Order: sequence, then C-alpha cells, then structure tokens
Amino acid sequence: MIAGIGVLLDQPILIVGAMVVGPEFGPLAALCVALLRRQPAARCRP
Repeated sequence: MIAGIGVLLDQPILIVGAMVVGPEFGPLAALCVALLRRQPAARCRP
C-alpha cells in the first residue's frame, strides 16, 4: 500500500521505504491484531 501511494505521488522515497518495511509488516500486523484481540479468560491456568 505504501509503494502504491509512492507510485501515485511520484515519490521514490516512499517506494524505497515500502521495500524496507515490507518484510516486517506481516509479523508486525499479526502482533498488533493479537494485542487488540487478546482474551484474558483464554489464558492457560496451572
């Protein structure tokens, strides 16, 4: 999405930034979703 905006706005720095952020975006997005959707009652109990 960042690279697409960079192409539309003719901003090469956004395209380069998208290449840097791209590989880490999946795990980062998963972490954010996990933090937002966590359920305290579903934790393991001893």
